Amino acid sequence: MSIIEQLTAPSVASRNGDARFSIFSPVITVEHREFYERIVSELNGVFPICTQGKCTAVEVSEDATEQEQITDLMKRVESFSGELLEVTKQLFDQFYQAKEHFCRMIHGTTAYVKINLMDRNLLERT
Repeated sequence: MSIIEQLTAPSVASRNGDARFSIFSPVITVEHREFYERIVSELNGVFPICTQGKCTAVEVSEDATEQEQITDLMKRVESFSGELLEVTKQLFDQFYQAKEHFCRMIHGTTAYVKINLMDRNLLERT
């Protein structure tokens, strides 16, 4: 499965059972979806450049050492780009997990306050 397929796959439970980020989720805001897609497209633009750089290194340089250095550099850039994609995914996961936790806390607090208000109203009536 490619990195992009992993990042855009429908949300699945992680090892901890927490919700994971998915751009297909209806709770994702349009702004976040656009920001995420912009990041992914920019990082995906690096891979063809790296492939082209490897081919150019072979064509331009006759020295095997230079070819290796350029190829190694392109591989490091590719791995760095892949790591950035993974970190971006984790960042969005953490953001939406924190947002979900915050919403649960608000709902819990609201329910607690409503129950207390109903208890007071019942006590005042009797």
